[in-house]
Amino acid sequence: MPKNITQEDEGKPVVDARDDKIGVVAEVEGDTAWIEFNPDTTNEIKTRLGFGDTSGENTNPIEEDQIDAVGDDKIILKN
Repeated sequence: MPKNITQEDEGKPVVDARDDKIGVVAEVEGDTAWIEFNPDTTNEIKTRLGFGDTSGENTNPIEEDQIDAVGDDKIILKN
């Protein structure tokens, strides 16, 4: 499956390798996609997925190396 995210992917759910929804693709700017986290996504989960300490932040860019696959109905991140 391709790993390139385009503007057509805006609004798609973002899930971890266990298929737990952690957010949605809020916006795609050029080669950068921004994830808007679900309110219940903890900092522990964010750190495990490679987002580091995101205290107080609700959106973060998704790096290509964090993506496992881009499907028709969701973006799957690596753990």
